[in-house]
Amino acid sequence: MPFGLKNAGATYQRLMNKVFRKQIGRNLEVYVDDILIKSIRAVNLCADIEETFGMLRTYGVKLNPQKCLFGAKSGRFLRYIVTERGIEANPSKVKILRRATKFQWDAECNKAFEELKVYLNSLPVLAKLVAREALRVYLSSTEYAVGSALVRPDGEEQPVYFLSHILKDAESRYTGLEKLAFKLVLAARRLRPYFLVHPIVVMTNSPLGRVLLNPEASGRLIKWTTELSEFDIRYHPRTTIKVQSLADFVTEVLDPEPEATWRVYVDGSSTQQGSGISVLLISPHGEWMHLSVRLDFRATNNEAEYEALITGLQAARLVGANKSIEQVSLVAHIDRMEWLTFPNDWRMAIAEFLKLGATPSDREDAYLLKKRAGRFILIGDQLYKKAFSRPVLKCVGPEDVDYILQEAHQGSCGGHPGGRLLAGKILLAGYFWPTLQEDAARIVATCLSCQKYHNFSHCPTEELKTSTVSCPFDQWGMDIVGPFPMVTGQRKFLLVAVDYFSKWVEVELFAKITEQMVKKFIWLNIICRFDIP
Repeated sequence: MPFGLKNAGATYQRLMNKVFRKQIGRNLEVYVDDILIKSIRAVNLCADIEETFGMLRTYGVKLNPQKCLFGAKSGRFLRYIVTERGIEANPSKVKILRRATKFQWDAECNKAFEELKVYLNSLPVLAKLVAREALRVYLSSTEYAVGSALVRPDGEEQPVYFLSHILKDAESRYTGLEKLAFKLVLAARRLRPYFLVHPIVVMTNSPLGRVLLNPEASGRLIKWTTELSEFDIRYHPRTTIKVQSLADFVTEVLDPEPEATWRVYVDGSSTQQGSGISVLLISPHGEWMHLSVRLDFRATNNEAEYEALITGLQAARLVGANKSIEQVSLVAHIDRMEWLTFPNDWRMAIAEFLKLGATPSDREDAYLLKKRAGRFILIGDQLYKKAFSRPVLKCVGPEDVDYILQEAHQGSCGGHPGGRLLAGKILLAGYFWPTLQEDAARIVATCLSCQKYHNFSHCPTEELKTSTVSCPFDQWGMDIVGPFPMVTGQRKFLLVAVDYFSKWVEVELFAKITEQMVKKFIWLNIICRFDIP
């Protein structure tokens, strides 16, 4: 068999399962090319070997004599040590490393190190089972994970198998009882051979049995109850801790530590007055930290963006955001602190012209600035826009635009108006900025409530076209439809005529379409009935 193929291992495993289908689970275990003959008693060993060799000879399977070992009381199988006591860890796979550090290695440390080696060499043993023996299941759950332990109650409880599962998405929102029931279902799926052969006793102090056996259960519980009904499962109260501590340990080990994520928003801009960058840091607890820097050198917009990104990462490192940084290259929030100024504020050039008479070096830009500044007035340090029939409007910068739009659109007195009405409402409130109309239309188009509850538009998807027909039966359209399944008279074609104005339909069935038949159809159904078009 070409073992280079991806499905070679699965194909070979299916082959071996078919060859030893009568022995697997009874006196033999096989995994791909590893065959283990297990005999409970020494007197049965020869009979088991003879049966196995008979199956190998029947199907023509050959063994490598150098890899065969007979009569062994213990041995390696799938990197584990299999003994008459059960499955043990392979000591050769356990490595102990002693790292050289600055502290002094004394006799007490050497004693502790030797005790650690002895403990690691005596790792827990997974017990072997007896047919139809009752097994116990211990369940455990936390906010992030669930775990279970399958044990054999032979005097002192011996572990057989451990399972754990990290809760994802909707699973993390299950209730406590639902998490325990979910883990029991996962254990039944994973350990189905054990659940089918052995009676299962679930040791729990929660009312899990009453919940799953309740005939009025609904939703996922009734689905899980149906899935578990094929097994012999009983529910007993847990009297002592015992193996429950192992199930709790498996679950606690898998609890993921929530990752502290910092959000970094940066933006940079360059104008004729200079270049600057702004940084906004949001901690995992929602705390905001603002930073604004004015560059002392001329830079392009791209260079300012790069400087903003570098400054944002440096600021995040200084505040201790070393684990995870979510970086957003474009600014999503403008600092609203009064002391923070932005070089791209549209009010700056107009205010400097009205206060100091400063104009750009470009002659055309200076002319446009003078013409535009005539519509504004500066009162103190605040810029206002003149109006014809209303008081002056307060000019606001980009740091207040989103706040005003949100309050006017969906605030306490918002009412979710449309784009034009929203812009007019803001003007009546006494605020102005150059892109008011565009921003109002954008906030309405991106509002989720407006999209969900707005009235449906009944306008046609295309522009209406003017009809060129002035009266009924003035213009007709004809077409041939078919062939259809044949009916009486071997007729299988339709000759259809439709009036453009009234949509009146004339139709007749024919066996075949000829020129004479079309002329006769037009004469009888159109000209004689509705006159010449």
